[in-house]
Amino acid sequence: PAPWQTYGADCQDYVGTAWYQRTFEVPASWRGSDLRLVLEACDYETRVYLDGEEIARHEGGYTPIEVSFEGTGGHNIVLRVHDPIDNSE
Repeated sequence: PAPWQTYGADCQDYVGTAWYQRTFEVPASWRGSDLRLVLEACDYETRVYLDGEEIARHEGGYTPIEVSFEGTGGHNIVLRVHDPIDNSE
């Protein structure tokens, strides 16, 4: 959706964990297509869950995450994004 720092002054210096959630529909006409979720960048440690199952884990705040998935109909995506004070957490 956007870096959490863009959500207001109280988020500018936030470090810790944030969760993002969104539902989306994959049209039935896309059945058999190569479906990919692409996140241009997420902060330091990101876990991606699709319909309750972890489908990707990524470290590094400035590189993209790309993962293939299958299935038509409604889906729920959840991102767990952890931004430590430093990268040793």
